[in-house]
Amino acid sequence: SSTRNLKFPRSWHPSMLQVSKSCLPMLFLVFSVAETREPMKVIGAGLGRTGTSSLTAALNQLGYKTYHMKDGVIELSHQFQWAALTDEFVAGDVESRKAATDLVIDLMSTHSFNATTDYPACLIFDELMIRYPEAKVILSVRSSGTVWAKSVLDTIGQMSDLTHRRPMAFLSKFRSFSRLAGGIFEAHGVQLNDRRIPEFESLVTGHDEWS
Repeated sequence: SSTRNLKFPRSWHPSMLQVSKSCLPMLFLVFSVAETREPMKVIGAGLGRTGTSSLTAALNQLGYKTYHMKDGVIELSHQFQWAALTDEFVAGDVESRKAATDLVIDLMSTHSFNATTDYPACLIFDELMIRYPEAKVILSVRSSGTVWAKSVLDTIGQMSDLTHRRPMAFLSKFRSFSRLAGGIFEAHGVQLNDRRIPEFESLVTGHDEWS
């Protein structure tokens, strides 16, 4: 055997060499991903429900890989990291927020996304602009804060309440998504009611101030 004359620490066994060899492709993949991080080229600063799905489709047709709530957060299960970030927005700890922001930016980069739209990425458009000063920025808006508020309350504004209920509340994935769904509104100053649904007037103000 090729291991006959080798001396192993007590915690080692020759059979572990095969396990170590099997890990090499995974290690190579990790380092390859780290070396080929994609810079952000287009930053969507518009809030959700401002045509971000259409904007995503257009950017993808132009050859970009766009990070959107559906294509990034949900499909890749990034809700845990984003929920942690929105928690830091609400808590107001600058250093913790920076660390959490850097984490999600790196997360998008390692998955080769080079454009963003929609929540929650729009919440950190400032930080994305600092990291990628050459990127183009697109701000999408609705015709008025009132129109936007109605759209939100008919759709995504209900998500925090729905995912917080049983049986979904028993699953950590949905608990994190519930935190994220409410946190994206709290992060830009929108008030939530007891069911964690955004308040209408607060939504109107939030849209107009963001725009």
